[in-house]
Amino acid sequence: MLTILISLLVMGLWSGVTFRSVERFCQVLVVVGVVQSISVFISAVNPGFQAFIAEHFLYEGFADKADAAFANGMDLARSPGIGIAWSSGSLVLAYCCFALVSLKMEYRISAIWFGTIFALIAGATALMGRSGLLVEIGLLAYFGLSTGKVKGVFSMLLVALIGFFVFNQIMNQLDPIVAEATQRWMFAFLDSDKVGHTNEGILKGGFPEFSSQFIFGTGVTYGRYGNYSFYADSGYIKSYTSIGVVGMVCYYLGFLYLIFSALPKKLPKKKKIFLWVAIAALYIMEYKEPFMGGFIYTWIILSFGLLWNREQRLALYENSDSGRLCAKKQTSTVG
Repeated sequence: MLTILISLLVMGLWSGVTFRSVERFCQVLVVVGVVQSISVFISAVNPGFQAFIAEHFLYEGFADKADAAFANGMDLARSPGIGIAWSSGSLVLAYCCFALVSLKMEYRISAIWFGTIFALIAGATALMGRSGLLVEIGLLAYFGLSTGKVKGVFSMLLVALIGFFVFNQIMNQLDPIVAEATQRWMFAFLDSDKVGHTNEGILKGGFPEFSSQFIFGTGVTYGRYGNYSFYADSGYIKSYTSIGVVGMVCYYLGFLYLIFSALPKKLPKKKKIFLWVAIAALYIMEYKEPFMGGFIYTWIILSFGLLWNREQRLALYENSDSGRLCAKKQTSTVG
């Protein structure tokens, strides 16, 4: 836990030095999201490319998991990207969409570029994992309500839905089995039995009854400990069983403290709400899986805070007497 927080702080400071501004940071994330999305689409229609990714870019043992997925019709639709896959990978793409929304709200990129890129990344997310797709739908709702562009959001959703069916028709020509699996997997949330099965996996066994062992935790996230069996997927249950109540408080509040300590004192309300939406999405998704231990999501959020802080401090310096004097000297030197 402490290692994750220290690593997060170091990488956040690295972001502040490397990217210089929120705009550049968001641009890089959006490019990453586009490249990953293209790789996901290629993976969806080309099993050979998917096997190559599994062998060279994903964690050890994923190739075997991918092979097993091909034997299971429901998992045929879950296409990996370069080094990312499944629910955790879909959340990476979702946070690339957060960067895209930030660019749209703060730096006024064109509506055509915004809609095209968002639809591309969301389409790839749908092929990778529903967790990220749910976050993106919530992000679109936030964007529409905060900017008053609700009609535009509905138009984007309609275009995305049409795009999905067009893509599925193309896949149907290439591989009908995969196309059918994609349809069943995408709309599984409409099937109460499948939703119940998902919840059963998330909360399998539920929170163990409180005892002194769970004050500081057992150190076990998955498996057996004495008379207890821990097999739930939920990040909160895994934290409860492994690091206990005290550890959970330090862990989850530690992230919040680190992020908010990085923020400038006077942050515009719009940016505060945007940050809270990004944080809330992560804490809600933690119910499903231990995403916060995945590091990249919290790093992205922390980087926003640090870069906003940097920009504000730089603006204050440039408007100060020292800043104006320094700029004047530089101008005279160039002249």
